[in-house]
Amino acid sequence: LVHTATLLHDDCLDATEVRRGFPTVNHRWGQQAAILMGDYTFLKGFDLLAEHGLHAPLSLLTRHTLDMTAGMNREFAGRHRADLSEEEYLTIIGEKTGALFVASCEVGAVLGGLSEDAARTVSEFGRALGLAFQIVDDIFDFTGNPTEIGKPTGQDFRLGFATLPLIHAFRRGDGEQAAAVAEVFSRGSVTDEEWEDARRFVLESGGVETARECALEAAYAARDRLTAFNGSEAVAPLLATVEYVIARGR
Repeated sequence: LVHTATLLHDDCLDATEVRRGFPTVNHRWGQQAAILMGDYTFLKGFDLLAEHGLHAPLSLLTRHTLDMTAGMNREFAGRHRADLSEEEYLTIIGEKTGALFVASCEVGAVLGGLSEDAARTVSEFGRALGLAFQIVDDIFDFTGNPTEIGKPTGQDFRLGFATLPLIHAFRRGDGEQAAAVAEVFSRGSVTDEEWEDARRFVLESGGVETARECALEAAYAARDRLTAFNGSEAVAPLLATVEYVIARGR
């Protein structure tokens, strides 16, 4: 429920019209309806935990949802910044995406009665997996097929969100081309032709490949965390999730 609520609000912020191949709530019924439904869904998720007396999971989910909101605010504050650093980007996605992955893992650790050390390892697994997932998602903004990924491409660039492929392209690409793309990115109001020029620049500058290496590195780090639980039947679905992210990234 909380994850769904984040998507409802995110689609409002980004004016997204399609998600998972279907019209978004904000596109079909309007932004006000989507915001209200997101609010309700957030609170219903928290209310269910409170209703069943699950106070430790409620505390964890509340704290990490706050982290997620902080990441969204940080991302919004950095819009149209062509000089956003890789470190700033990783902080943003660690909060806005990684936080809910971590929350899922930490809640599971609490309910499963794991030791403090094991719970910490599971938390680290979630954070690494969240980073890998978001970097791959950001790569798709430059390389994806809208029909296959269920949403339009180029949204991050048009909205002024500097993602890892673009950050690396600015660092590695031709200086004159980088300056031209940075001017468009900083200005906003991107035409289709300008987006295609920017996409070509990112692809030709190696931004996507470098970002993909970072995504796979994070996914492998997540997989390595699971070695601490060899012999546990719970490892299999977690490992399958990592393998899914790795395959998606390739």
